Amino acid sequence: KMSPLSKHDDGIYNRPKSTTKRPVVIPSPDNPPAKEILLAVKLPTDGTRHQKYFNINETLQSIVEFAEQIAGLRFNGYILVVASAPKTVFVDLEDTIENAGLEDKTVFHLEEYDWDD
Repeated sequence: KMSPLSKHDDGIYNRPKSTTKRPVVIPSPDNPPAKEILLAVKLPTDGTRHQKYFNINETLQSIVEFAEQIAGLRFNGYILVVASAPKTVFVDLEDTIENAGLEDKTVFHLEEYDWDD
C-alpha cells in the first residue's frame, strides 16, 4: 500500500515518514557485497578517536589517509599500531585490511617510525 504524497508550499512532494525502515538488499551472485568492518584510529595530535567502516579490500594506507583527512595533516613515515595485548605493529601499509587479519572494532594508534633501525 502506497502512502499518499503531501505537497509542500515549495512544490516538493514528500511521502509521510515511515516508522519502520526495511532496506531491501538483493545480492548479486556475480558481485557479492564486500565485507566492511568498523575500525577506529586515535590521532597522534590530540588523542581523539575517530571510527569509520572500511572495506576489507582497502589497504592499511586508507586508514592512515582517513586519519590525515580528519586531522588536516600528513602522517608520512607513520605506522599503525594496535595497542591491545599483544601489541601489533603494521609497517606494510600496502597490505589489505583482510590480509592483515584485522577484526571488527580494532583501534589503531599512529606512531612515528624510525626507518633507520
